[in-house]
Amino acid sequence: MGIIKKLKETAEKGVEKGVELGVRGFDSARESAKKGYEKAKEEERRSNKFSATGSTKDSLKDNTNKVEDKSSDTIKILKLRLAKGEITEKEFLRSKKLLEE
Repeated sequence: MGIIKKLKETAEKGVEKGVELGVRGFDSARESAKKGYEKAKEEERRSNKFSATGSTKDSLKDNTNKVEDKSSDTIKILKLRLAKGEITEKEFLRSKKLLEE
């Protein structure tokens, strides 16, 4: 009977220790995630700061290219949806016309 009692006590201690380790692991992961989030936000702030210092002409040119790229990508998506049968030709033409305005 003494061995069974000893095994039970050892198992209970193991469970308690496992829970403790699990909680510590969770807390550690949460803290790491928080630090990573803060670092990403700081990098985003820095990159926005640097992009704001560029010339207006260059920034307008870049934005125009981005709009054209997005429009081109959108039309490609519409073509793909038409090919898959997700939209009708009428819907495709109407959407394309709206994008080109």
